[in-house]
Amino acid sequence: MSQSLAQTRCLAIRARFDAAMGRDDAYRAAGAQVAALTHDLSGEPWARGLLEPAVGLCALVRGEAEQAANAFAAALDVARDRQVRNPEVVPHYGDLIEALVMAGRAGDAIPVLQALQHRANESGQGSALAIAARCSGMLAPTDGFEPHFASALDEHLRSRQPFEEARTSLLLGERLRRIDLAISARLD
Repeated sequence: MSQSLAQTRCLAIRARFDAAMGRDDAYRAAGAQVAALTHDLSGEPWARGLLEPAVGLCALVRGEAEQAANAFAAALDVARDRQVRNPEVVPHYGDLIEALVMAGRAGDAIPVLQALQHRANESGQGSALAIAARCSGMLAPTDGFEPHFASALDEHLRSRQPFEEARTSLLLGERLRRIDLAISARLD
């Protein structure tokens, strides 16, 4: 049983990476293996939530915000059921916030951000603090988002997670682009 669980966790991580890279065929293959293994592990509480982060990330990459939000919320439900509070162990708070913002549900993201900030401050871990700052920047008004992103990029220097740092840079770039488009529209 423990080897199957370890194999399932590894395949779920692989599915998440494949989803992030947009490799749909590889994501689906790893996901099918995870689904088959989790069927055998139905008594293992973690099995229920292993694939959800990959499903969510694949949906997020495709722009399917509601599906992504549902998957990340399911992954966080499993963590809550198991009483896992460390945002480094369950890093899907930021994913859920991004999906909710993308879906136009910023108000629903606020309590998730509050939980993430609390847990990030509790842990003091750079990656969690960076993701909390990034999400604060995503939810901040136009005249106040840049300091949050600057803080996130500073925290990324401590955490050394290039994928999350790239996501922060991408989301900052998107906010800046929207401002430029709004300014250009006003000038035209």
